[in-house]
Amino acid sequence: MRYLLLLGFLAFGIKGMAQSRVSVENVKVYSFVEKMPVFPGDTLERYVQQNVHYPEGGRKEGATWVRFIVNTDGSISDAEITKAMGKEYDAEALRVVRAMPKRQPGMQNGTAVKVWMKVPVKFKQKN
Repeated sequence: MRYLLLLGFLAFGIKGMAQSRVSVENVKVYSFVEKMPVFPGDTLERYVQQNVHYPEGGRKEGATWVRFIVNTDGSISDAEITKAMGKEYDAEALRVVRAMPKRQPGMQNGTAVKVWMKVPVKFKQKN
């Protein structure tokens, strides 16, 4: 009987942990909000132009598209490639996006929320 009671407590505890994990991970991430996140200072395009470096030996032109989350504190997370250009180019695009400075977070109903963003990281020859 003790073992059955102990088993019941263990099962309840495991179920409770699983439910709390789901509620923590189940944070809504918006695609569009009343006030979208704002990049600080210069434009995002200028930031990318100044910080992107061609991979060694690479000289093709194009863009890698990167999707990421702007968190409630303005930091960047969950960066991923949505349109690839090549392994080295994609790695450089992720590096640039992950190094972006914090921005003003997106706002919905007066509250900071997580927002999905998507940007092209353009590789082009400088004239």
